[in-house]
Amino acid sequence: MPGHRFEIGESVIYSERRFPAAIWTAELIVIEQITRGGEPVYHLRDSRGTDEYVLGEHELSPPPDSHDRKHLGRCASEAGRVCARGRGAS
Repeated sequence: MPGHRFEIGESVIYSERRFPAAIWTAELIVIEQITRGGEPVYHLRDSRGTDEYVLGEHELSPPPDSHDRKHLGRCASEAGRVCARGRGAS
């Protein structure tokens, strides 16, 4: 059984593809480590504490350096434009 890469309380990044060519990215906090089918899974919460997620380790990545965090929580197209719909609208 593999160990967990991320610790409880650690920040992680989740990016989700959205139609047609947008990517929503958010910084989430690990609140519980779970194992499902022998694979590491995490119970996560957004920084506001309003949304919770259960995601596999393969869906997460470590956070970028602090100077690169301005794009988090936004929906950006692959061309670099910010989307006006969805959770990441700004």
